[in-house]
Amino acid sequence: YMIPHKFTILEKFPQTPNGKIDKKQLNLIKAEANIEKIIEKPCTKTEQILYDIISKYINIENYSIIDDFFSIGLDSLTLINILMDINTKFNISLSMHDIYNKLNIKKLAEFLDNYSFEKNNDFIKFIKTSNSYPTSSAQKRIFYTSNISNSKTGVYNLVGGIEFSEKLDIEKINKCFKQLINRHEAFRTYFEIIDGEISQKIVPSLDFKIEIIETTTNDINNQFNLFNTNFTLEKAPLLKAKILYLENDHTLLFVNMHHIIADGTSMQILLDEFCKIYNNEQLPNNKFTYKDFINYELYFSGSDKYKKNQDFWLNEFSNEIPTLNLPTNHIRPSIFSYNGAKICNTINKDLTNQILEFSKKLQITPYMFLLSAYYILLYKYTNQNDIIIGTPTANRNITEFSKIIGMFVNTLAIRKTISSEKTFEEFAAEVKEKCLNCFAHQAYPFDELVKKLNLFRDVSRNPLFDTMFIYQNDIMKTIKFNNTTTKFYLPDTKISKFDISLEIVPQENTFDLNIEYCTDLFDREFIKNLSTHYIKIIKNIIKAPNTAIKNITMLSIKEKHHLKNFNITDLNIPRKNTLVNRFYNIVKKYPQNIAVEINNKKITYKELDELSNFLSQELIKNGIQSGD
Repeated sequence: YMIPHKFTILEKFPQTPNGKIDKKQLNLIKAEANIEKIIEKPCTKTEQILYDIISKYINIENYSIIDDFFSIGLDSLTLINILMDINTKFNISLSMHDIYNKLNIKKLAEFLDNYSFEKNNDFIKFIKTSNSYPTSSAQKRIFYTSNISNSKTGVYNLVGGIEFSEKLDIEKINKCFKQLINRHEAFRTYFEIIDGEISQKIVPSLDFKIEIIETTTNDINNQFNLFNTNFTLEKAPLLKAKILYLENDHTLLFVNMHHIIADGTSMQILLDEFCKIYNNEQLPNNKFTYKDFINYELYFSGSDKYKKNQDFWLNEFSNEIPTLNLPTNHIRPSIFSYNGAKICNTINKDLTNQILEFSKKLQITPYMFLLSAYYILLYKYTNQNDIIIGTPTANRNITEFSKIIGMFVNTLAIRKTISSEKTFEEFAAEVKEKCLNCFAHQAYPFDELVKKLNLFRDVSRNPLFDTMFIYQNDIMKTIKFNNTTTKFYLPDTKISKFDISLEIVPQENTFDLNIEYCTDLFDREFIKNLSTHYIKIIKNIIKAPNTAIKNITMLSIKEKHHLKNFNITDLNIPRKNTLVNRFYNIVKKYPQNIAVEINNKKITYKELDELSNFLSQELIKNGIQSGD
């Protein structure tokens, strides 16, 4: 990535009068002659297999097997998918550490050719047909928590949409959804408690109605609010769809699924398959279903690999578990309310390019860079050096499950200590190592970890962590739909499942920065400042990467000036006007005003004066004198 894209051949170097190279003149010369990049193509069978796998995930047509993975546009989340494909193709259990140690195709192919691996013993068995089926670990958690939070509309709804720049045919739309419902069992699933256990049942077919509305672009948010209603988990389908025909001949498709049957990847699958079916494309059959994944999860829970994953996570939280003490604008409610709002910011093009280049230099992904900066932001806000941040992982480690709609996503609780004496480069290297280890053990269910830790349940907080970091590496990719334009519709649900969630969405040349926050804890201005401070920290990291963390500032010049004035505490009080005299004046003026309130008991200024006089008399009686 450090090789220049252009070179210029000079007849001679420009010189200063004393014979040295004139660097100022060099800066004025424009590079014109392109030097063609050397492209080394695959030579061995292993190199070709790796080349074919990686080509599916990048938009570059002509690249070399010696190109660094990050330089050709791969990130940590994409590398997880590539790792999954490699393990499936070669029937091995490669780790993310192996990928990061061999960051191009040539080195990775040599590694695979020269080392022997244990064969991957993970295998999937079809579950036997039954009247009811067990639920996954994630489904159990969502079943209970959605019942607890049922008073808040749409807490566990997964809502999204797609806007088409043409008027879609309603008959074709209905046929699409009929095919999707037949194709994915999740849409025909409902839940019951049988013998004290949550079970799921699948109906063979069902009627599905799509609501159709003729409306305007100004009414979209109102239509969304009418659409985002709660589901009854005991009744299928846990899916709703709504078509808005807009005045500009555009069509907006709203989709609403309960989180117990789907995750974010499922929403992408649904919208992508809808478009392909509408365009009469043939979809490959899914060999397995979500209930087969549950069967695999049950099998995996008895394996040695599961035990190793469990040991890793229990070791991560063997010491006293910290609680994040962010300053709040309001007192924390006794029960978490899920009331939320969102603010949006953008990391501009120049800073985005700097982040990408700086990440390549450190051989970390943008995800790792931005997560490291978020740790530093929380450290600055809390002065805590032991912080836990939650981050979601797709948890589709087996290729056969990659295109199935279901609740696969797992949450990783990434715990990191922060030494303020270290530089960002040193800290980012630690975060990289921590992330690699956590992702290597990502298959262990978060819910099982919470159970094993036997945490005290505080209903005003989430278990284990209060803040999430989300990096959406492919959520905004354009869906192909004939030759027309499509764009995703991601509504503001006014819900926050955590105190604060920071979401990074890579765009073509920028990063969108969305912060979802609990409105019972924070004011909008506080979160806006937090967003600004995060970007300020990133700028200062890139400006001076060798600065110690304790010296990385997040304050603007205006804030520094305000802080300086804020700390001027000298008051011009006449020497004769003592504190006691001032108190007596208040007692005379406002005798019945409340002076002290403690444990629901209130004391007026008059009562406080009487109590203090009584106490002073008692002290005098016991020999206390002036100066004692």
